[in-house]
Amino acid sequence: MPDVEAAFTNQMQIMQEQEGCIKFIVTKILENCKKELEILGVKLKVPKGIYLTYEEGIKKLGEKLEKILLQNKKKIM
Repeated sequence: MPDVEAAFTNQMQIMQEQEGCIKFIVTKILENCKKELEILGVKLKVPKGIYLTYEEGIKKLGEKLEKILLQNKKKIM
């Protein structure tokens, strides 16, 4: 994702701006590259943004996060 620099904005506004960029790009690809997507067998759709707090993200990850952290710890040692 490109680095966004904007005055007087918060993290949510920046994430929404980035989401808008992704939606624009995907929409243009869907409009202009139908034949190429068909050749590649790619089914593309405009994504819907989901915003989580840090705590919500940790809850959703649950045990998967512990496994990831353990694997990374083993790699470091």
